[in-house]
Amino acid sequence: EIISGRTIVSFFKQGIKLIQSGEDPVVLVSGDPWESFLASLILRKLSRAKCPIQVQLHADVGSQAWRRLNWRNRVRSPFLPIALKNAEQVRCVSRTQLENLQQLIPNIESRTVVIPVPIKIDLKWREKRKIGGCETLAIVGRIHKDRGLEEFVRVCKILSLRFPRLNILVVGEGPHKRWLSDKMARAGIIDRTSFLGKKSQDELSSSWKEFGCIASFAPSEAYGRSARESLVYGVPVLAKHSSGLAQLHDQLSGRGIWFLDNLSDDEIGDSFRVASEFIIPLKVSESIIEERGVLAENLAKSWIGISKPKVF
Repeated sequence: EIISGRTIVSFFKQGIKLIQSGEDPVVLVSGDPWESFLASLILRKLSRAKCPIQVQLHADVGSQAWRRLNWRNRVRSPFLPIALKNAEQVRCVSRTQLENLQQLIPNIESRTVVIPVPIKIDLKWREKRKIGGCETLAIVGRIHKDRGLEEFVRVCKILSLRFPRLNILVVGEGPHKRWLSDKMARAGIIDRTSFLGKKSQDELSSSWKEFGCIASFAPSEAYGRSARESLVYGVPVLAKHSSGLAQLHDQLSGRGIWFLDNLSDDEIGDSFRVASEFIIPLKVSESIIEERGVLAENLAKSWIGISKPKVF
């Protein structure tokens, strides 16, 4: 997204005014360790106040899988240690994400908090859970090649040869929607595929019961928000191994996630057949909901804990 120069100047002016007012402690929260972190550094320098910076990491930036995703990640990777060494606090979204970071930056754990990503759940989620099996595979979220679209098409083609009534649902929008549609057409499965576009939270919460299972094939996944949301509504996950989903799989003792890595076509078909009929136990959904309940409070505590600016 291109931001105008006037908008950038206005951002820094307002930020400096807020920091120098001295009314409340200020924490600069950077949504990534690159552009956002650079903006925080510049704002801190201009304001002449030692405002602490928290860098939030949502992608599994410490893993080899993340670095191999595209050329942008390979270019950005060398700058990651610089940002994290100069931040007062780092927020990770999973323990495995932190473990990967420790391979790059020793002792970073002492400045790190692990607070997962909040997921939005309908208050009536129990009434909207999956109630039966169906031969439907859905992918939910941003349509981008980095989310494992190639693997999704491959698996869909395998399943189409074994399940004549297979339905494929694509929920979301993104830059590679046309690419995915063309890929589906070349694979001969476009007639089984419905592109449902972006759905509101209310619309999506009413749609989960129509899914046999969802696909989560991103090679790098630090947390797995869509997978967790799916599990809450009783829908199993067909997945590719990633640090976030491996941790979730262990946390749930394997109830609800089927990894397809290195499986034969017949084994993939067998996994889909079992998963599409499976309904996630209610206690699994409740455990995810319970974890979600303390996330906002923990995030606020992390900011309060480092909000002690010093003028220099």
